[in-house]
Amino acid sequence: MEQLFEVILEKGEKIVRVSKPIKAKLMTSCYAWVLGMWAICYAGGIWVLFLPGILAPDHWWIGLIASVGSLMLPLLISAPFFSAYYKNRCYCYTNKRVIIRTGVFGIDYKGLDLKAIDAVNVYVSFFDKLVKKNTGSLKFGSKASPIIDYGNASGGYRFTHIEKPYELYKEIKEYIDHAKGIA
Repeated sequence: MEQLFEVILEKGEKIVRVSKPIKAKLMTSCYAWVLGMWAICYAGGIWVLFLPGILAPDHWWIGLIASVGSLMLPLLISAPFFSAYYKNRCYCYTNKRVIIRTGVFGIDYKGLDLKAIDAVNVYVSFFDKLVKKNTGSLKFGSKASPIIDYGNASGGYRFTHIEKPYELYKEIKEYIDHAKGIA
């Protein structure tokens, strides 16, 4: 997986570790988000469909088809996007920075210099416990990009859905301290 990051490595920069998110955890989180959005839309749609006078009493099956279709359509539409998101999502840290590779339609890279990192948080969510794996997320903060902690809000610099987050935290923390001249 190191070759995925070669295009953006600086001179003298060496990859220390590359990791991918845990697929089951990532997909559980993505589909939970879609189902949550669907539930809000579904509640409104069913309420409108079954208002008196909208459907004739002998056309109840139209409401049933509409309700089942409104569940299946978002799940079917989102499946290829989630697959591409997982395929392109990858993290690494080097002797100089942390790098996040992501994208659905194209490949995007975000990097944060180790010297600039002022805080690292380990976040273990409900879905981490639900999947029952030793998974979690690391959030990196700097003066220019602080950690904003609205639950599991997206954005910033985050290694999400990773295995053994506490071990990875310790490894990266050593490199951060070394880069800052603390260790």
